Amino acid sequence: MALWIKIKSERGLAKYTKNLGENILIAKASQDIYCLVGYIKVDERLAYFALNGQVVRKNEFSMFVINGRSRYFSWYYLREGESLPPKSYMVGHDYRVKSTFIGKTTVNGEELYGRVNILSDEPVLSIATKSDGVVFAYSFYILLYEADGNVINNE
Repeated sequence: MALWIKIKSERGLAKYTKNLGENILIAKASQDIYCLVGYIKVDERLAYFALNGQVVRKNEFSMFVINGRSRYFSWYYLREGESLPPKSYMVGHDYRVKSTFIGKTTVNGEELYGRVNILSDEPVLSIATKSDGVVFAYSFYILLYEADGNVINNE
């Protein structure tokens, strides 16, 4: 089973991330009409998101948690030019009411998460970074969901 846990403060984050050190976790948040997907730097107690070419930092967000080992989720390496796999895990919608997905890639030696949107019929991953601003990837890993149900939105 997987769920989204709403984090409203540093104390709330600490409750769920005790002893995780420098781990990087999946996060989502809302900003006006946008569904943002990004990552939490546990040691910084902040989530990073990309929006309109800018890096957005938030201390209120939802954290994605998979309880135990889940056989329902897997990562698929999507190469530039490939179509979105049918079992891509949809996390929300963008302002055009188009589906938004979770992707990841390595940037400067760190595995980071971000939002996948379809632009001109091609999946594009956008990731916020501390040093390079927003980075775009056309080949990346996308989260797949292999079952019906079992994801709880605890927001």
